[in-house]
Amino acid sequence: MSILALRREVIEIPKNYKYFCISEHFNEKNEIVKFSHISESFKRLFTGLYVSIRPEQKLLYYDLVNGPCLNIRKAIVEMGGSIISTDLFSVYYLMLQQPSGCEDGTLLVNGCSNYFFTQFSLPLPELLGINKGPKGWVVSLTKICPSDLEHFYSGHRIFRSL
Repeated sequence: MSILALRREVIEIPKNYKYFCISEHFNEKNEIVKFSHISESFKRLFTGLYVSIRPEQKLLYYDLVNGPCLNIRKAIVEMGGSIISTDLFSVYYLMLQQPSGCEDGTLLVNGCSNYFFTQFSLPLPELLGINKGPKGWVVSLTKICPSDLEHFYSGHRIFRSL
């Protein structure tokens, strides 16, 4: 039985025409996208880093279904067997569509999490979590180790670049 459900067609993320400074956009003082909290691990890893100029990207998302608790490794297998990172320009673009973290849209605002795989510190990927907070978005970052049994509950959403 599948633990994932593909919920939408492809999400088009526009071309990034200039270098995207992560810490200039992902910060609590941002006046366009509101943030309740950004984890220290996110700040440590991404302060001073940029996303390069790149062509448009496409994302798919999957909702976790069928069970109260799921193993992330099984979800990765169902998404094609490998982790495909999503850059932070793409994540921020989705947040711009829901700037206060309350608007309906692609990102969940119902108490469940939105997860993106990033890969800035090889060889282990990180799992970026975006949640609705009391005053905007909450951003967290977790390193995924091969031995981890990361568990997620039904209702959460996982994004994957194509």
